[in-house]
Amino acid sequence: GLFRDVRGDGELNIFDVQTLFDHLDSDVLSNNPEAFDFSRSGDGTVDVADVQALFEDVERNVTEQEWDII
Repeated sequence: GLFRDVRGDGELNIFDVQTLFDHLDSDVLSNNPEAFDFSRSGDGTVDVADVQALFEDVERNVTEQEWDII
């Protein structure tokens, strides 16, 4: 599944979006793109589109269960 709680603090919020953006060039993201493919592009990269998609989820307060049916 997707690793939406990027900071690992048990909450999905704007700080997860900022952390994802700040670490776009990190090895963790580069080596695990499927865990951060929030835009569902399937292109094997984590990029600004994934940051934007995570931000939209935060704005809508989407839960993990809802993500599976969107």
